[in-house]
Amino acid sequence: MVYSCRSPLAPGGQFLLNGVIASVIIVGAGINGLASAWRLAAAGARVTVIGKFSVRNDHGGSHGASRIYRTAYADPLYVDLMRTALNEDWPRLELDLLFPKGGCFFGTPGPKVESYLKAMKTIGPQIFEPLSTSEARKRFGFLSFDESHLVFHDHSAGVVAAESTCRALERLARHSGATFLEHTSVETVHDVSEGVCVATTSGVLLGDKAVLAAGARLGSLCPELAVTVRPVRQSVLYYPEVPGSDRVWAWLGEDGFYGLPDFGRGRLKVARHRLDGTDPPDSPSPRLFDAADVQAFVRTHFAIDPGPPLAQETCLYAVAPNEDFQLGPLSPDSNILVASACSGHAFKFAPLTGRLVMEWVLEQTSSELAKKLFAKFALRGPESALNPTLFDPTD
Repeated sequence: MVYSCRSPLAPGGQFLLNGVIASVIIVGAGINGLASAWRLAAAGARVTVIGKFSVRNDHGGSHGASRIYRTAYADPLYVDLMRTALNEDWPRLELDLLFPKGGCFFGTPGPKVESYLKAMKTIGPQIFEPLSTSEARKRFGFLSFDESHLVFHDHSAGVVAAESTCRALERLARHSGATFLEHTSVETVHDVSEGVCVATTSGVLLGDKAVLAAGARLGSLCPELAVTVRPVRQSVLYYPEVPGSDRVWAWLGEDGFYGLPDFGRGRLKVARHRLDGTDPPDSPSPRLFDAADVQAFVRTHFAIDPGPPLAQETCLYAVAPNEDFQLGPLSPDSNILVASACSGHAFKFAPLTGRLVMEWVLEQTSSELAKKLFAKFALRGPESALNPTLFDPTD
């Protein structure tokens, strides 16, 4: 059966694309899909969101109670983007979803830590503050610091109430008229004359534009991206809280680790930021959960023993070269937009990502920010994130 997502001439106040209400099919109901649905539906577009599972599920990368937000990045562009998201886009939700905590970022001297220090020095002491190891011990006493460590305090960092954010975005999108098709698998997405065709297990949908926000399942929809955007399963452990562990932190070593409070649940979340390998999202035999590396890190880098872990879980990253966004149409004249804030970026940037998707669909990418980002993260072209010659593991 073929379903048209298009509608007749729009009344005043709704976005018009070639004289009709813009119909947008969003593939993926995780954080990027929800943020895009919110901004597009609020702008008057007719939005259909397709999810392989229910909106709230633990099969991807958007589940869980909490995520870190931080200005600390090795790339000045992401520093600027985070400041924009915090100052302009999160406030549009008009909800208390960000909880400032401050964050500790530390590691041994080397290119990775030094690139963070260089990028952060551009924003001033009100956000970025280098610390001596003795001062770090005073402020973040639950962590263990070696005299050789480089440490800095990101005063802007904190915790996103992740589950509450997803619920809020879904509620706002539905309130503005977005339709959700849950438990529906997408088989193909194609450009067709004057629009897009999305084939699903429930039928075929036609629309003006499609947004691919499928996270770790992006490669199954875009074979041309499967080589460079890899699904990688992450190991997450939950420990009892220890004094002072209500702040966020990250280890900036070759193997990245991070931690934060498990929002509202009285636990400490610790995980490895793993970028190697490939884990097919729907494999009947997923790679076994290996908690040994996380446990070893806690033993070595915690000054207070939290005891044995209380629980464990996994989530899926979509890992891209440079850990960059994948944001752009499949080709210059395509009506299909790839929108993936890859490699663990999604939650902190979600309202900004949703705005950029909206601007692309509404053909309003004339702002300096939109021009810069769509050029930087284009899927093809001289600055393409898919160009392997641009891969820099220190980023």
